[in-house]
Amino acid sequence: MYHITPNAGFGLGVERLVMWLTGAEHIFDTIPFPRTADRLTP
Repeated sequence: MYHITPNAGFGLGVERLVMWLTGAEHIFDTIPFPRTADRLTP
């Protein structure tokens, strides 16, 4: 009934890639525009 195509993809975000390359401990350290209390809206 439902034809689902097989896939083997994955999503690797830029933040996670930079985190892996730099050896950062937390992903929050690699986000270029972090959401803080002063900046809650996009």
